[in-house]
Amino acid sequence: MLQVTLFNGAKHQQVICLVDSGADESLFHSSIGRNLGIEIETGIYKGFDGIAGTLEAYMHPIDVEV
Repeated sequence: MLQVTLFNGAKHQQVICLVDSGADESLFHSSIGRNLGIEIETGIYKGFDGIAGTLEAYMHPIDVEV
């Protein structure tokens, strides 16, 4: 677990997250994106399949500071 700051332009939010340095993407709850001023559903749709089914996500570029 690591505290990071997520940035979308001038908006930012600190979160505690599990960091996987080998991951291709990072997923955050949509409420965090909304707090950063992101219109979630305008992103690129991507489904992630797992043991519990498919997780639907919308991809947006943001900046991350450790």
